[in-house]
Amino acid sequence: MTFASREFGEKPNPSENVVQIPTRAEIASYGHGLEGHALYGLPGEFVRLISPQTEADPAALLVNLLVGFGSIIGRSAFFQVEGTKHHGNLFAVLVGGSSTGRKGTSWSRVKEVLGLIDPEWAKGRIYSGLSSGEGLIKAASPPESGKGDPRVLVIQPEFASTLAVMGRQGNILSPIIRESWDSGSLQTMVKQDPLRVDGAHVSIIGHITQEELRRNLNSTEAANGFANRFLWIRSERSKYLPDGGYLADSEIENFARKLQTPVEFARRTLQLQRDSGARDLWHHVYRELSDGTSALVGAVTSRATAQVLRLSVLYALMDSSSVIRVEHLEAALAVWYYAAESAEWIFGSAVGDPVADSILRMLRAKPSGMSRSEISEALSHNHTSNRIGRALQSLVTLQLAFPHPQSTGGRTAEIWKVVPADTKNTK
Repeated sequence: MTFASREFGEKPNPSENVVQIPTRAEIASYGHGLEGHALYGLPGEFVRLISPQTEADPAALLVNLLVGFGSIIGRSAFFQVEGTKHHGNLFAVLVGGSSTGRKGTSWSRVKEVLGLIDPEWAKGRIYSGLSSGEGLIKAASPPESGKGDPRVLVIQPEFASTLAVMGRQGNILSPIIRESWDSGSLQTMVKQDPLRVDGAHVSIIGHITQEELRRNLNSTEAANGFANRFLWIRSERSKYLPDGGYLADSEIENFARKLQTPVEFARRTLQLQRDSGARDLWHHVYRELSDGTSALVGAVTSRATAQVLRLSVLYALMDSSSVIRVEHLEAALAVWYYAAESAEWIFGSAVGDPVADSILRMLRAKPSGMSRSEISEALSHNHTSNRIGRALQSLVTLQLAFPHPQSTGGRTAEIWKVVPADTKNTK
């Protein structure tokens, strides 16, 4: 098996015993969404059908369809890595202007198509108002009769409010969301009236502006694995349609009929495998996906291997295949690289804590380091010692700065310095 390159979007020749490697340079510009590998198969057909008749970002259309498909098929299909089963449920947040991102518009057509395939799912398994862990567990719990539907798709137009309530004392939403992505086994630890559900199949689509996200996503949620379970997708208006777009009902119905076959296939499928070509490609990209970067953007993209795996599962299932082939993995990589580039745009080099960001800028400007008192003075004494301590701990957690003991006149001072780029642990 050898590695080679080809034009972005060119379909593979099945007779070639060659693994094709997509590069980040092959990803289309933000304003025009994704092209090429990401638009493989039915997902690409959907985007090409809808995109000319909507102001929504093609990337948002694509991601909404992937998340919606992953929800509607349920929890039968999986890819196993050691003891972990990865199903098709995804979490994604569309990030764009409050009125210019057209985030809500991008979901409406997806719901229309999927609703034709499974009206009960569209009417009874889509929720909003993601504000408590207990509420999420109840949504996925069967009624007293014992017969229920574990599928839950949360559409959260105000994702900033979700991030805000997670910061309240006693709110368990963050760990419940994390466990929803991991295993679907959800429970509360209270002694009276405990809640528990196994096999919950939770998918999430959130909407937020860049400013709201950077203001509300604190360093704790970035570092504890909450943020890296989400795909952060930049979403911008793709065009101006003063009279709106038009699409005949027959076109939506025709696509729904095409998608119904993969939905039924996925519900009958159990474990997926990679073929030899996809396996070779996976080995080639695995290290790059596994290695991370520092700062907030690194924290929110540090689950790359699992995200790409789940995306490849969905592309295979939408191809009515229980075998993940090279083209499915290429498509998954293209979506992931777009998400990673979106995260770079959203977060830049930010830590996610305004005080920590200020301290980091000061430490980078003074490589010899600063004491706690110097840091406080540089901040004009506007923050308490505890607040500065939390910000410094964020820098430690993200491996951006560390304290260095320094003896001065018989006393030991704590001098804070940035971590040199070539010594950071990026695993």
